[in-house]
Amino acid sequence: MNRSPAPVAPDAYTLRFEQCPGYVRAHVRGEHDSVDISLAYWTEIARFCREQEVRAVLVIEELAERAAVLDIYEVASGLVALGFANIRIAFVDRNVDELPMMQFGETVARNRGIDGRVFANEADADAWLRAEHDPLHAEAQRQRGG
Repeated sequence: MNRSPAPVAPDAYTLRFEQCPGYVRAHVRGEHDSVDISLAYWTEIARFCREQEVRAVLVIEELAERAAVLDIYEVASGLVALGFANIRIAFVDRNVDELPMMQFGETVARNRGIDGRVFANEADADAWLRAEHDPLHAEAQRQRGG
Protein backbone atom coordinates (compact mmCIF):
# COMPACT_ATOMS: atom_id res chain seq x y z
CA MET A 1 0.00 0.00 0.00
CA ASN A 2 1.40 3.35 -0.97
CA ARG A 3 -0.03 5.42 1.85
CA SER A 4 -1.74 5.39 5.19
CA PRO A 5 -5.41 6.30 5.31
CA ALA A 6 -6.17 9.93 5.96
CA PRO A 7 -8.32 10.55 9.02
CA VAL A 8 -12.03 10.21 8.30
CA ALA A 9 -14.92 11.80 10.14
CA PRO A 10 -16.19 9.66 13.04
CA ASP A 11 -19.59 9.44 11.35
CA ALA A 12 -18.19 8.49 7.92
CA TYR A 13 -19.22 4.89 8.52
CA THR A 14 -20.41 2.50 11.21
CA LEU A 15 -18.82 -0.89 11.73
CA ARG A 16 -20.38 -3.68 13.78
CA PHE A 17 -18.84 -7.05 14.58
CA GLU A 18 -20.75 -10.25 15.30
CA GLN A 19 -19.33 -13.67 16.17
CA CYS A 20 -20.67 -16.42 13.89
CA PRO A 21 -19.80 -20.15 13.83
CA GLY A 22 -16.29 -20.32 12.34
CA TYR A 23 -15.88 -16.62 11.50
CA VAL A 24 -16.60 -13.02 12.45
CA ARG A 25 -19.15 -10.94 10.56
CA ALA A 26 -18.15 -7.29 10.02
CA HIS A 27 -20.94 -5.03 8.73
CA VAL A 28 -19.98 -1.58 7.48
CA ARG A 29 -22.57 1.08 6.63
CA GLY A 30 -22.25 4.63 5.38
CA GLU A 31 -23.29 7.22 2.84
CA HIS A 32 -19.94 7.75 1.10
CA ASP A 33 -17.10 5.62 -0.21
CA SER A 34 -13.51 6.64 -0.82
CA VAL A 35 -10.04 5.14 -0.52
CA ASP A 36 -9.68 6.73 2.91
CA ILE A 37 -13.01 5.42 4.19
CA SER A 38 -12.33 1.93 2.83
CA LEU A 39 -8.80 1.85 4.24
CA ALA A 40 -10.10 3.09 7.59
CA TYR A 41 -12.70 0.36 7.96
CA TRP A 42 -10.40 -2.38 6.59
CA THR A 43 -7.74 -1.23 9.08
CA GLU A 44 -10.31 -1.45 11.88
CA ILE A 45 -11.34 -4.96 10.75
CA ALA A 46 -7.67 -6.04 10.58
CA ARG A 47 -7.03 -4.72 14.11
CA PHE A 48 -10.10 -6.58 15.43
CA CYS A 49 -8.99 -9.80 13.71
CA ARG A 50 -5.49 -9.51 15.19
CA GLU A 51 -6.74 -8.76 18.70
CA GLN A 52 -9.36 -11.53 18.66
CA GLU A 53 -7.19 -14.03 16.71
CA VAL A 54 -9.80 -14.27 13.97
CA ARG A 55 -8.92 -16.52 11.01
CA ALA A 56 -12.01 -15.89 8.85
CA VAL A 57 -14.15 -12.80 8.32
CA LEU A 58 -17.30 -12.00 6.39
CA VAL A 59 -17.37 -8.33 5.38
CA ILE A 60 -20.76 -6.88 4.44
CA GLU A 61 -20.42 -3.48 2.79
CA GLU A 62 -23.41 -1.16 2.65
CA LEU A 63 -22.05 2.12 1.35
CA ALA A 64 -24.46 4.26 -0.67
CA GLU A 65 -21.80 5.82 -2.88
CA ARG A 66 -20.01 3.78 -5.52
CA ALA A 67 -16.26 3.24 -5.50
CA ALA A 68 -13.97 4.15 -8.38
CA VAL A 69 -11.98 1.35 -10.02
CA LEU A 70 -8.63 2.87 -8.98
CA ASP A 71 -9.87 3.06 -5.38
CA ILE A 72 -10.81 -0.62 -5.46
CA TYR A 73 -7.39 -1.46 -6.88
CA GLU A 74 -5.59 0.50 -4.16
CA VAL A 75 -7.58 -1.02 -1.30
CA ALA A 76 -7.41 -4.60 -2.64
CA SER A 77 -3.67 -4.22 -3.25
CA GLY A 78 -3.15 -3.17 0.36
CA LEU A 79 -4.93 -6.02 2.15
CA VAL A 80 -1.72 -8.00 2.77
CA ALA A 81 -0.01 -4.96 4.28
CA LEU A 82 -3.02 -4.44 6.56
CA GLY A 83 -2.57 -7.95 7.98
CA PHE A 84 -4.99 -10.11 6.01
CA ALA A 85 -2.37 -12.52 4.63
CA ASN A 86 -3.55 -15.37 6.88
CA ILE A 87 -7.21 -14.46 7.18
CA ARG A 88 -9.89 -15.94 4.93
CA ILE A 89 -12.13 -13.13 3.64
CA ALA A 90 -15.62 -13.35 2.19
CA PHE A 91 -16.93 -10.02 0.89
CA VAL A 92 -20.49 -9.01 0.02
CA ASP A 93 -21.40 -5.59 -1.37
CA ARG A 94 -25.11 -5.01 -0.80
CA ASN A 95 -25.12 -2.91 -3.98
CA VAL A 96 -25.33 -5.79 -6.48
CA ASP A 97 -24.52 -3.43 -9.35
CA GLU A 98 -21.00 -3.26 -7.87
CA LEU A 99 -20.38 -7.01 -8.25
CA PRO A 100 -18.21 -6.79 -11.41
CA MET A 101 -16.05 -4.10 -9.76
CA MET A 102 -15.77 -6.15 -6.58
CA GLN A 103 -14.77 -9.20 -8.63
CA PHE A 104 -11.96 -7.08 -10.08
CA GLY A 105 -10.93 -6.31 -6.48
CA GLU A 106 -11.03 -10.04 -5.69
CA THR A 107 -8.66 -10.75 -8.58
CA VAL A 108 -6.26 -8.03 -7.42
CA ALA A 109 -6.28 -9.32 -3.83
CA ARG A 110 -5.95 -13.00 -4.78
CA ASN A 111 -3.02 -12.16 -7.08
CA ARG A 112 -1.31 -10.78 -3.96
CA GLY A 113 -1.91 -13.94 -1.92
CA ILE A 114 -5.19 -13.11 -0.17
CA ASP A 115 -7.54 -16.05 0.47
CA GLY A 116 -10.68 -14.16 -0.37
CA ARG A 117 -13.80 -14.25 -2.50
CA VAL A 118 -16.55 -11.84 -3.44
CA PHE A 119 -20.15 -13.01 -3.28
CA ALA A 120 -23.47 -11.66 -4.51
CA ASN A 121 -25.19 -12.62 -1.26
CA GLU A 122 -24.48 -13.38 2.36
CA ALA A 123 -25.74 -16.98 2.24
CA ASP A 124 -23.13 -18.01 -0.35
CA ALA A 125 -20.40 -16.17 1.55
CA ASP A 126 -21.41 -17.89 4.79
CA ALA A 127 -21.38 -21.29 3.08
CA TRP A 128 -17.90 -20.70 1.67
CA LEU A 129 -16.50 -19.63 5.04
CA ARG A 130 -18.13 -22.48 6.95
CA ALA A 131 -16.93 -25.04 4.40
CA GLU A 132 -13.39 -24.54 5.69
CA HIS A 133 -14.40 -25.84 9.15
CA ASP A 134 -17.04 -28.45 8.28
CA PRO A 135 -15.86 -31.39 6.09
CA LEU A 136 -19.41 -32.41 5.11
CA HIS A 137 -20.27 -28.84 4.19
CA ALA A 138 -17.00 -28.54 2.25
CA GLU A 139 -17.83 -31.65 0.21
CA ALA A 140 -21.31 -30.34 -0.61
CA GLN A 141 -19.76 -26.99 -1.62
CA ARG A 142 -17.26 -28.76 -3.94
CA GLN A 143 -20.06 -30.77 -5.56
CA ARG A 144 -21.91 -27.51 -6.33
CA GLY A 145 -18.75 -26.07 -7.87
CA GLY A 146 -17.97 -23.63 -5.01
